[in-house]
Amino acid sequence: MIICSCQGLKSLMQTDLEEARAQEAVKFQNSLEEMKIKIEEANALIVKEREAAKNAINEAPPVIKETQVIIEDTKKIDSLTEEVENLKVRSFDLVINIYHFFFCRIKPVISSSHFISK
Repeated sequence: MIICSCQGLKSLMQTDLEEARAQEAVKFQNSLEEMKIKIEEANALIVKEREAAKNAINEAPPVIKETQVIIEDTKKIDSLTEEVENLKVRSFDLVINIYHFFFCRIKPVISSSHFISK
């Protein structure tokens, strides 16, 4: 009878073990299904975010970047600017002198009768 009850106990333990394994397998299967659902939701969210990013890029105004030019030799630039201004003044003075020479010296000679009679 002890053998019989040992076999019954062994059979009972075997059944309990199989039930525990089955419950564990169901638990793992449920966890796997939950993970699959979360992955699908994450993938759908990624697709939506990608589309939103594409739309934002297409609708965004173009970016104009200003670049700053660093002038290292300002003394040289200042001296050249001053020289250009001096040349402008000198050329204006030269034009005035040419007109003055023409109207004061050449025009009277041209309009004089002495020049025309020759």
